Amino acid sequence: MNEAKKSDRAPDRVPGQTSDGPSTSRQAAGQTGMQPPEQVDAPASLGAVSGHSERSGQSDRSDQRPLADVEAFESLPASLNPLWQKTALVSLVALFLWCIAWEIWLAPLKPGGTFMFLKALPLAFAIRGVAKGSLYTLQWSSMLILLYFMEGVVRVASDPPGPSILMAWIEIVLSSVFFVAALAYLRPAKKAYKQKHKSKKHKAETQGG
Repeated sequence: MNEAKKSDRAPDRVPGQTSDGPSTSRQAAGQTGMQPPEQVDAPASLGAVSGHSERSGQSDRSDQRPLADVEAFESLPASLNPLWQKTALVSLVALFLWCIAWEIWLAPLKPGGTFMFLKALPLAFAIRGVAKGSLYTLQWSSMLILLYFMEGVVRVASDPPGPSILMAWIEIVLSSVFFVAALAYLRPAKKAYKQKHKSKKHKAETQGG
């Protein structure tokens, strides 16, 4: 009975730990050859992780290169020929006035003129930009002018013989002159833009490699 009571009173002790607490456990660990677990400096580790994330974020942002906008395209150093710009401007203004005169006085569909002269209105929005040599305006107006070219072809093929056929042929000529002049004026700028974009891409690849 006494032995059973003694065994009940005996506290459970972990091997290598004394009743003095954690300090004696460290001493016991040193005597047995075991090393206590190292304490990690939490702030320092967090700082290292945050610094790594910032550097990775900066590299990601550097890889995300924005696309070239209209202003960057306009400011490209290119040998633009002002003769092509003037040719495009003259043909555009001539086509604008020709469409108005055609549908009101020269050969309207009905005597006294019709509202067909309003077809010249889109050309008015391009005159100012073409006069300033805006590359953006010349781009979209070169696509717009194709509508007038197609209209001239349709009128030549469908209108009855008369002065309207001559009007349509003049519309075809003026729209063709503007289209060729606009493309010739834009060609050096597009070539310079492609070279600039290619050099930037090559530079980014060399830096990344």
